[in-house]
Amino acid sequence: MSATAYGIVNANGSKRSGEGFSSIKVDNGHYMISFVPKFSTPPSVVVSVVEEGFSWNAVVLAVTEDNCRIETGNPRKGGDAADDIPFSFIAMG
Repeated sequence: MSATAYGIVNANGSKRSGEGFSSIKVDNGHYMISFVPKFSTPPSVVVSVVEEGFSWNAVVLAVTEDNCRIETGNPRKGGDAADDIPFSFIAMG
């Protein structure tokens, strides 16, 4: 039987909605999602920005049984494109 965690995370790192996780903002545009309960093996994680922004993006940086790290950004900013942007995700494993 597979397990699932999913939801929406606000730009400040707080949980807007969903189940099976907690979340925190660890740095500008960088977030940690902790799976509750943890998966037995690293799950597949898909992430997407929630609000409309022409060039905004969200990427999965790393995944373990316990958590995943997400980076959101705005490449139009130049330099370090990391930026606080709300996102949705789903993890299945």
